[in-house]
Amino acid sequence: MKITLITFTALVLSSFAAAFGQAGHRDSTDIRRSLWGASGLGGSSLGALSFMANGNAEIQHHWLLSVSAQAESSTFFNLTAKPTTGVNTYGVLAGKIIKPRFAFFTISAGAALVNVYTHTNPGLFGTGPQTRTSRYTIGFPILLQGYGVLFRALGVGLSGYVNINSVKTTSGIHMSMAVGRLTTRKNRYIITR
Repeated sequence: MKITLITFTALVLSSFAAAFGQAGHRDSTDIRRSLWGASGLGGSSLGALSFMANGNAEIQHHWLLSVSAQAESSTFFNLTAKPTTGVNTYGVLAGKIIKPRFAFFTISAGAALVNVYTHTNPGLFGTGPQTRTSRYTIGFPILLQGYGVLFRALGVGLSGYVNINSVKTTSGIHMSMAVGRLTTRKNRYIITR
């Protein structure tokens, strides 16, 4: 976990440096601001599955404001009496957008309400009771998103995250899709008419 956190921190710091270096470019300031929703499905450090959905808005020159929801689970489909651990996160994040040609990247961090739960059921043929315990805490999510912009309204890419909190710190990566007003430098896209 320490190596993952160190690697992710180095990636975050280098991305911030690139984002601030881009602030001097005038060719991307005269275009409309980006506004999009994204969703993704992928793996989690908990085990089996993670789902993410977020809404993002570029609020000024290369600055981003996001709201996000994420669900992670240690099992995909549990038919045994094995306990399932899950983490649900609801957050508000702020960060920077980097807009090279045909793509865009975001890096953001913020605060979130985190629900860490353990769910036990008796399994497919068991007779015991179902139990669920939950713990709530405040977390500090960091989110990286990268999209190839196919055309103005659709991007496909990857997103990675770390959810730092006092109960269960998690990380993962998603295959993601973004839909909305996606702008790139000089409005260039992978698919042109």
